[in-house]
Amino acid sequence: MLQYRYAFSILVITLSSFAAAQPAPNFMITDSWGSPHRLYEDYLDQGKTVVIELFFAACPPCNQIAPYVETLYQNWGSGQEEVQFLELSILSSDTDAKVNAYKASHDTSYPAASAQG
Repeated sequence: MLQYRYAFSILVITLSSFAAAQPAPNFMITDSWGSPHRLYEDYLDQGKTVVIELFFAACPPCNQIAPYVETLYQNWGSGQEEVQFLELSILSSDTDAKVNAYKASHDTSYPAASAQG
């Protein structure tokens, strides 16, 4: 039941962003594995929906929901279908190594970028 509450929270946040819909600014990030991701060229122009999760490696709620977000990512095609997830750290102290340690501790596979990216 807890996982549905988190999924519902993510859905509400996503839907609320459509209420004040305006075009997202284009950006490019390099994820913690060194792969580039361009919002429009790689995803939006291809007709994909992009879920952007803002986090930091030591964030207690982020650590709690990470496994549930991974389940959603897997259920929605692991970035190979219509939905792509991008996780962006909001702390300049989060390095690629910290982000990769966070990802490893939660066994997440969606792209994440530190302040380095």
